[in-house]
This record gives sequence, structure tokens and C-alpha cells, in this order.
Amino acid sequence: MKYAFNKDILLFIKVLIMQLTEDENINRQFIVFIFTVSFIYFTILLTTQIPSMKRNSDMLYSNALIPISELNKADQIYHLKLKNTLALFQSSEITSTQAILEMDNSLLSLEKIWQNYKNNFSYDEINYLEYALSEIYQLNKKYKAIQKKIETNKQIEPLSLTDLKKDSANIDLIIQKLISDELEIAKNKREKFIDSFNLFRTKIIIVLSVLVFSTLLYFSVKYKLLFHLSRKKVLLTNTKPKEVEYKDSLTSLYTRRYFNLIFNKKLENAKKNKEYIALIMIDIDYFKEYNNCYGYTQGDKTLLLMAEILKKLTNKKNDFIFRFNGEAFVILSTKTNEMKSLALTNKILQSVKEKQIDHNRSDIDTVLTVSVGMAYCKASAKTTQYSLISQADKMLVKAKENGRNRSAITKGK
Repeated sequence: MKYAFNKDILLFIKVLIMQLTEDENINRQFIVFIFTVSFIYFTILLTTQIPSMKRNSDMLYSNALIPISELNKADQIYHLKLKNTLALFQSSEITSTQAILEMDNSLLSLEKIWQNYKNNFSYDEINYLEYALSEIYQLNKKYKAIQKKIETNKQIEPLSLTDLKKDSANIDLIIQKLISDELEIAKNKREKFIDSFNLFRTKIIIVLSVLVFSTLLYFSVKYKLLFHLSRKKVLLTNTKPKEVEYKDSLTSLYTRRYFNLIFNKKLENAKKNKEYIALIMIDIDYFKEYNNCYGYTQGDKTLLLMAEILKKLTNKKNDFIFRFNGEAFVILSTKTNEMKSLALTNKILQSVKEKQIDHNRSDIDTVLTVSVGMAYCKASAKTTQYSLISQADKMLVKAKENGRNRSAITKGK
């Protein structure tokens, strides 16, 4: 148990230690006086700590509600975010890009919740927990499969959605059982704590008297060393968690997952400062045919070259480059303006073509080209991340429909 010493008492003990360790002929009556005063002080301190311990027991109970909160959060993601996203997509109220982005965020949150629950919370029924996590994994896998179909523009079969509803209902029952069990576990922990507290209260006076007498009679420099070591241990525990890096393993560009984290933050900053923000989508033309013709090794080299081109053309401080998937790249440009944004798209088209990378399978040229779609605006309250993504995506599609090797640009709201 840790006692909260005030500074005056610490100073008093320090002087006492120095005197006891330096003067071997100190009077026995003085020692008796010191440990008597100390005994009274510790007894008073103990009585003041009892209400605090009771409060701590209640805190212990309330802290047990943390896993319950996480379980409720997971339940809401399944029943609100994922289900609503699919419904909105099927009714064409959101685009496939928006649906994929929302499902990405939801599945990432669920992955963190279940990993954290498995690692940090003790659940008594191990077999049931393994079963629950297995069922949850299968449901998440089905959501990812549907997300993949949306991404590749494949039709979602009604049977898949029916199975998904059944599995979601089953997961709801599983989560409710976990919540019920967590409440029971919390209740049992609190009862055990109260029992141990009552036993502690009956024995503490005897134990305390022994500790005070032995401590005062055999005080030494070891106590000071122990005090300093304990303090050092507490200071060493204040370590900062490592920051998670979101970098593509091939190009070292930011990944789509990092885009999901930073986009909204940069958009809010642009709104606050009334600045321009631009979202540029770049897609290598006929890249599948390029890989088939020259091989995937050469394809990877070309992706690396694309990454270098984009790095040279952008501002390291205000522009963020992402590799979305395969041959698709995205640039999030902040603190920009209309002229800079337009100029950047033209430079991208020119720089790629100037590299004169052979592409004999291209239907529009003998060298490698790209298509660019851009949406830009002066950020306002009406501007949303979904509107910019949707507009940039539409511009990329328009550029391809117009013959590729060109850009399509729109000014958002």
C-alpha cells in the first residue's frame, strides 16, 4: 500500500535518517519518543485512508465498465454504421467510394476494439470467448467481402445480405452475453475487494505497530535508497507510446488508412482558416495491360517512379501523397489556391509523359500516361470530405471517358 506523505513529513524523516545513521550513541528514550510519535501519525493516516479505500473500491467497480462500454460501441458499429452504409449504397444515396471509405473506418474501429478486448480484459469463460471471437471474425470477413464487391463494381447477391442479417443478429446475442458476464465479473471483483478490505482493517493495527517499531529501530541508508529507487521507477513508467506509421511498403507513400485519419482533420483546419483545399486522384492508364506486357517487377519499378514524380511536384509541408490501391494515387493539397491546384494537375500529366516510359499495350499512346481528376474549393461549412471525394472521383471517371491522358477538374462548394 502506498501512503501519501506531505513534504514536511518527508523532510522530518530525512533528518531523522541522517541522525540515526550518523550518531550511534543516540539516547534510547529519544528513539522511544520518535517511534511513539510515528505510531500515532501512521494510525491517524490509516484512519484517513479508510474512506479513500472505499472510494477506490467503487472506482474499481466503475473501471470494470470500460469493457462493457467497448462492447456497446462495437454493437453500435455493426447495427448503425455498417448496416446504414450498405442501405445508403443500395439506395444510391452515397457513391461506392463513400461506402468503401465508411466501411474501412468501421472495420478498422472494430478490429481495434476486439483486439483490445482480447488483450486487456480478463474473461472467465475462455471457450466462449474463443467462440465469440471466431463468429465475429467470420462476420467481419463477410463485410470485407461485400466491401470488395463494391470496390470492384460487382453485384451483391440478396442471399449474401440475408446471411449477413442472420450473422449480425447472432453477433448481437453474443455481445449481450459478454456484457452480462462482464457485469457479473465486475460485481464479483467488488465483493472480493470488500472482503479483503474488511480483513485488512482488522489486522492492520497489529501489523502497523510491528512495522513502525522495526522501521525506527533498524533505520538505515537502505531506506533512502529504496525511496529513491521507487521514485525512479515511477518516473520511468512515464513513457510515450510509439506513434503508428502508415506507409506503403513499396513506395513509402502514405496509405489509404492514413488518408482516412488525416483528411477530416485537414479539412477542418481549412474551414477554420478559410483556405483552399484540393483533392487530386491520379490513375495510370492501362496499367493492367502494362503489367501483362512488361511483368510485375517492371510494374513495381514504374510505381516507384510515379511516387518519385509526385514527391518532386508537391510541397512536403502542405501536400500529402497517398497510394490508394494498385495504380491509383491521391494528393491532398492544403494551403493552396486555384492557380496552384490547376498548375499541379498539368505538371503531373506532362512529367509522366516526359519520362517516355514505353507502353506498347496502351490504346492511346506508345508511352505511359495517366488520367487525373481533381476537386478543389475554398473550404466552408458546406464542404464535406464525402463531397470532395465524390467530386474528385467523378472527375477521374470523366477524364477516362474523354480519352485518358488528360485531366478533369471541378470547383466544389
